[in-house]
Amino acid sequence: MRTACKWHRILLFVLTACAVAVTVGCGGGGGGGGGGPTPGDTTSPTVSGVIISPSSLTFVGGTVTITATVTDAGGVATVYASIVSSLTGAKPNVTMTNTTGNTYECQFTAPANAGPEGTAETYSVRIHATDTSTNSTTSPVSTFVVEAVPGPPPPPI
Repeated sequence: MRTACKWHRILLFVLTACAVAVTVGCGGGGGGGGGGPTPGDTTSPTVSGVIISPSSLTFVGGTVTITATVTDAGGVATVYASIVSSLTGAKPNVTMTNTTGNTYECQFTAPANAGPEGTAETYSVRIHATDTSTNSTTSPVSTFVVEAVPGPPPPPI
């Protein structure tokens, strides 16, 4: 009987040691792994081929169409035109819509030139594009003009 008890104690000791070894062996770890998640898309969209038509309006103002090509391998999320008046400083943003392929377009109605007689009003336009990974870019400035209010006619002779 003593031999059976001795073997039970040995077996119990071995099983306990194995359980401790397994528990300790499963803990820790965690470190290493190569420096975190794989980086995502870090490339900004590309804006090109900005066209404003017409590029000049009479002093009464009117509507211009702004078109641009916007590309991004990961997908384009938003595109808008930021428009700034040289005379009033007004800064409206106009959302551009994807019309076909990579072409985005919007329309902007410029009011009549309210500046001093003989002063043309120049509008600066920048296209802002953001991709689906929140990378963004801004185009160089393009412009259009609302012509100056004409002066009074010369007196008759």
